[in-house]
Amino acid sequence: MRGYELALRPKLLIGRFRSAGSNLDDMLACVREAFADLSLRWSVTGGPAAHALQKLYRGLELPIFVDFFPDQLRRRLRVIPDKSGPLIFLRSFGAVPFWRESEPFPLAPPWLIYSERMYSSDPRAHEAAEEIKREFLA
Repeated sequence: MRGYELALRPKLLIGRFRSAGSNLDDMLACVREAFADLSLRWSVTGGPAAHALQKLYRGLELPIFVDFFPDQLRRRLRVIPDKSGPLIFLRSFGAVPFWRESEPFPLAPPWLIYSERMYSSDPRAHEAAEEIKREFLA
């Protein structure tokens, strides 16, 4: 975990953003449409991915792995940089972050979902991470 927190994640972080829609479901719908239209590879991690896998606590953030983050995508999503924004873009590292195509969105592998949940300062996120660990990583 310390390796993810201190070494890997800081290098992967593209940035945090805020969108016009504050609802997580609205953000997901916009993201899904933009990525499909631009033919970009992406996957969801953290709380929304844990919720999709096990109906666990989703939280307020939407962390997404992307192959690259072109200006065209940023304009299309109409997002602005915000240090505490709920929309988090992380740079992919090869094919590793792209685990499963599923509905309603592609998922990162369970170990990345777990790591992102444990990175959070929210105790409920840590509880959800332990459930992911029990089912997928034990």
